Amino acid sequence: MLALTALTFACAPKIKDPMAGLGIGAASARPSSSLDYKALSVGLIISENTKNTAAYIGRSTIAKYGYIDIDKKIQDFVAVFRSHFKNVVMLQTIEEAPDARVDLVVVLDVYAYLRSTIFQTQEVAVKAILLSPDRTPIDSIAVEGERRGTEGGGLGAERIGTAMSFAADDARNLLEAGLFSSQKLQDFARSAAAEKPESAAPRAERVAAASAPPHRENASSDVDKPDYSAPEDPNKFAVVIGVEKYASLPAAEYADHDAQAVVNHLIALGFAPRHIKVLRGQNATRSKMAAYIEDWLPKNVTSKSTVFFYYSGHGSPDSKTSQGYLVPSDGDPEYLDRTGYSLNELYKRLNALPAKHVLVALDSCFSGAGGRSVLAKGARPLVTRINLDPMSGDKIVTLAAAKGDQISGTMTEQAHGAFTYYMLKGLNGAALKNGEVTLQSLYQYLKPKVEDAASLDNRDQVPQLFPAAGAGLVIRAR
Repeated sequence: MLALTALTFACAPKIKDPMAGLGIGAASARPSSSLDYKALSVGLIISENTKNTAAYIGRSTIAKYGYIDIDKKIQDFVAVFRSHFKNVVMLQTIEEAPDARVDLVVVLDVYAYLRSTIFQTQEVAVKAILLSPDRTPIDSIAVEGERRGTEGGGLGAERIGTAMSFAADDARNLLEAGLFSSQKLQDFARSAAAEKPESAAPRAERVAAASAPPHRENASSDVDKPDYSAPEDPNKFAVVIGVEKYASLPAAEYADHDAQAVVNHLIALGFAPRHIKVLRGQNATRSKMAAYIEDWLPKNVTSKSTVFFYYSGHGSPDSKTSQGYLVPSDGDPEYLDRTGYSLNELYKRLNALPAKHVLVALDSCFSGAGGRSVLAKGARPLVTRINLDPMSGDKIVTLAAAKGDQISGTMTEQAHGAFTYYMLKGLNGAALKNGEVTLQSLYQYLKPKVEDAASLDNRDQVPQLFPAAGAGLVIRAR
């Protein structure tokens, strides 16, 4: 029968205020000559409704049998902004906007009404809430795509999935049209262009630079935007942490910038934005780090998964045990066992995951001798080396910025840690061999580059790869 179809439905997620939990507060919706927005950089926040919709549709029969790829459809909405603006930076909350140096913040809110029979209309509602980085509302563009199930081909679930797919495409086109018919967005773009001379940095970047050290005025790099892209892989998960500013410790210069650039590359490598958990700045507390490592990853990772863990920030050695610790934003080198996150614990948790592959990248150091490392007051730098090797077979492979007794440095002209800069440079193509970037080719590229950069600063920094047996892992295909 065509009327009723055997779909599997979980309870549809309850529609939430898309601004909830993002540090923005409710925004009043405003109703919305083409204008080039290429001068504006966008900080894009994916709302909770969008994430819940993707999970809800993903559990349905129409997704199970391939009648719709809801993750790709959501990326199509993201692509609207990538196509018409200077660049897109993925954010978790609006508090990250100043550090991300964006001109415009957009909350993308997608909600799909999945009906159970072919005689019902499938609807995809999309709202783009536009704000300035200081949270001032600019406009709210709301559109809705609709298609009847009888318009699709095939039977039952196939027709419903086809109708849902068409509805999403309609909504995407309407969203694109809405951006260019928004007079308020056009006025904002003109105002932003008038405020800065040609080729000047974005407004948010100038504001951030005014209160930052002089060498951060040009906090951008040729590796920030990936030169490649890959289709999304639902089996990829990542935790990315960048801690630049600490409550009572020296800054780990450019760590926030490192983390955001890594997120951009992960998305280009096929990591779905909702599968990337990001902690930057003051949000990178020990409790939040533990929650993502110890709770979120185990709940989502399967035997098919590839997991990427990245950390940029201070490390610290325990002078009694010679263990290395990651230092969260609220960490204290004098109480590492309570406020830090030990490498031993990190490797233990990651090794317990049922994942197929786990890659750890650490742009930090653990000597306590300077750079991206700190010591408890009165302690001396360790002469013995911190062991960075996970010692857990081939599942976990670690790329570390330096040996355990060395300092990891930064590149002022690129506004990145040297290790992160050359890692991303390699992913952008410099480490391609035979059409692939493997861990081995990436390491072979970045190691001498980082060593040379350190030599110019009259110090030693030798990146590490553990274990060598895992070096054949393909990270990027052409």
